[in-house]
Amino acid sequence: MRAHIFLVILMSYTTAFAGDGRLEFGGWRNVRADSDDASLQDLTFAMLPSEVRVGTRLLAYDHSKRRLVCCFQVMSSVLHEDVLRKKYQLPEVRITDLTNGWSETKPYAPLIQQLRRVGDLVNYKFGSDSGSLGGLLTSYGATLVNGKLRYEKSSFTVTRKIDALGGDDGAIETFVVTQADPKGVSGKRIEVPYGTW
Repeated sequence: MRAHIFLVILMSYTTAFAGDGRLEFGGWRNVRADSDDASLQDLTFAMLPSEVRVGTRLLAYDHSKRRLVCCFQVMSSVLHEDVLRKKYQLPEVRITDLTNGWSETKPYAPLIQQLRRVGDLVNYKFGSDSGSLGGLLTSYGATLVNGKLRYEKSSFTVTRKIDALGGDDGAIETFVVTQADPKGVSGKRIEVPYGTW
């Protein structure tokens, strides 16, 4: 039975992948191609609200271990569906994942860029099975202090909840990243879908 699991990441509205020194957040997915080619069996892609420069390093957030792990490195410019289909030989279910086609209310069309693991992340074991399939990205240079993400003078709180979907179709894992603001807290939704069998 195919199950659809949706990872939803809420982030501060003022932080986007603008490449201008602000703290950045986004989602990532690990997928396999519909191919016997070993080089296509362990592919990782970022799903971003805006494009990130090739070569940029991003940290993976392991919620279960409360750790930031270095690093994912951006390896491509934005990839379109025909490239995912022909070059990477991804099945339609995976392309639907990456483009967030399962959601009827997706907040934006994700920009897809290939990632590779470097540094400590190459052999890193996430604290949960879902953590190895996808999760939260943030800027290189961010740190965790007393359970909060810190970047320069800004501090962010990360929370997570899991909501089951009906019909044994999986769950929705929700990360909420918020930044205190004198005028209140604003948020922006990022969805990273999972289609599993």
